[in-house]
Amino acid sequence: MMTVLGYPHDRSIEMARQALPKMPLDVFELWFAPEVRTLGWPPEGTEWRGVLRLRGLEYWASLDWELQEVTIDSDTFTDSAREILGALVAFLVPPHHLSRFVTATTTDKLNRLLRYAREHGAIPHPLVLVKDGGSIEIADGCHRLAVVLGGPSLARNPVSLGLHHMAWVGTPGLPRP
Repeated sequence: MMTVLGYPHDRSIEMARQALPKMPLDVFELWFAPEVRTLGWPPEGTEWRGVLRLRGLEYWASLDWELQEVTIDSDTFTDSAREILGALVAFLVPPHHLSRFVTATTTDKLNRLLRYAREHGAIPHPLVLVKDGGSIEIADGCHRLAVVLGGPSLARNPVSLGLHHMAWVGTPGLPRP
């Protein structure tokens, strides 16, 4: 039996994988499989709309992917990505401002990522980004990016990881004639 992220392979994962044949397995396992396990398949409802960044499944299926080193520049992110990152960094750095993007798991995620960054001098796993016109959307990695951007501002035990990180970058495919 095949496993995805340590879980037994099931029909939902298989159907999702079939719907996204161009998505690299690494991207699927990092980002998409956990969402399928949590939210189910097919992708319906409000939570899935957020995961898919208000785009249809056809959009995600059409993307071409490349693993590359990227330079993190918050000015290049979409407005929604900057809003989420700003809220997570504001929560990470004292006095810990709350927002609608801070959930019950935010503190735990950020603490685990800070611990990992201090031990390894890097963030775990490549980011998952998508070129959206002239901007970059974050599909997976908001908490990791919050540690990259907010870590140096921590008064106690700051974390500096630099601005060059590996990312899977999705680009809309060329229209078919």
